[in-house]
Amino acid sequence: MKLKDEIKQKQLSLQALVMHLLDLSEVGMNTLLFETGAEYIERRSPAPIASEFLAEPIYWGWWKSQWALVDEYFLSKSADMECLTPQEMRNLYEQLHEDIDRMPDKIVYEKVHDTYHTMSRKVAGKLMNNIE
Repeated sequence: MKLKDEIKQKQLSLQALVMHLLDLSEVGMNTLLFETGAEYIERRSPAPIASEFLAEPIYWGWWKSQWALVDEYFLSKSADMECLTPQEMRNLYEQLHEDIDRMPDKIVYEKVHDTYHTMSRKVAGKLMNNIE
């Protein structure tokens, strides 16, 4: 199995565990992923630039990989959350994804920022090539 396929399988496995834990449907999970990803870039960029990012598969590939990092962190802490109601757990899950720039885990935080800069350079380079 190719590394890309292994990573995708791992992400799908993480997603299935989270969906089960939070009692979310696949549609609910995908909606949350999309809306949070759109809000993330829209908070950081003027509308025309955010629109360019949102149209780029590079951005969405990056966002999904960051989403999986936060899912791993969330699942590692799930045993500590047994006392929470399902709604409280879902609220915490959503907050972690919305606050991806302020992740409490240093390794996740550094990974997000390193890969964000790489992804941004790729999108900017592609935009510059289209302008020329």
